[in-house]
Amino acid sequence: MSDVCLQCRYYAKDPAHTFCDKRCARDAANNAPSLIKIPRDHVMYNNAASAFYEGWNGNPPPIRTIYLVTWTQESRNEFETYRDKIESDEDFISMGKYAGNERKRFRGAERACTIGENGNVTMCYNGDCKLCETLREGLRPYLDLKRSTGYHGTRLGPGLYSTCDTSKAAKYAINKVPSNVHALMLCRVVIGHPYVTEREMPHLQQAPPGFNSVYARPGPSSHFNTDETVVYTSRAMRPAYLIIY
Repeated sequence: MSDVCLQCRYYAKDPAHTFCDKRCARDAANNAPSLIKIPRDHVMYNNAASAFYEGWNGNPPPIRTIYLVTWTQESRNEFETYRDKIESDEDFISMGKYAGNERKRFRGAERACTIGENGNVTMCYNGDCKLCETLREGLRPYLDLKRSTGYHGTRLGPGLYSTCDTSKAAKYAINKVPSNVHALMLCRVVIGHPYVTEREMPHLQQAPPGFNSVYARPGPSSHFNTDETVVYTSRAMRPAYLIIY
């Protein structure tokens, strides 16, 4: 399986990072935000595809393409500063977890263009295209919209929702243009110390004191049929992959 750096296409990527070295990371940031098509035999493709298929409840649709989402240096700095602050408070690494208890979770968004189809990697500026808005600007505009309007539900308050359940996230990957193709984001999420609940808590504006996120645990007596993780700051979430299926 290939582990070549997707920026220089020559050296092997650093196992702990997206690219092979700081220079390639800087070059990618200078061209960000952008989408880089990941070869099917690449380790990053395999990791994202495995999460997609394993998380689908039922027979999953076949994946067509997976793209790496690149971030500007400003976006990366904001995410990593927040993650490192959460890590310094809790020391998740000593528990055998990633810094800040970072995890990968799925998130759907409306698509009002053909990004991801037939090699199209151009992000649009259509106000109805929440997918391209997120890829370009991160999740702050969406969070502001949700806080002001309750957009797409607030069972755990106006936050940023994600899930391990691919088929759950896919319900929000809505096409606003005629297409038989769908696009789903696999995001990096700083979960930190999650507050676990089986009850709806629509009054929440942030995680309860002492916690960094809220985890909706599904179960026989739960209000939730599938898992959901909610963070209440856009600094805690970034789209990492765009999966076209």
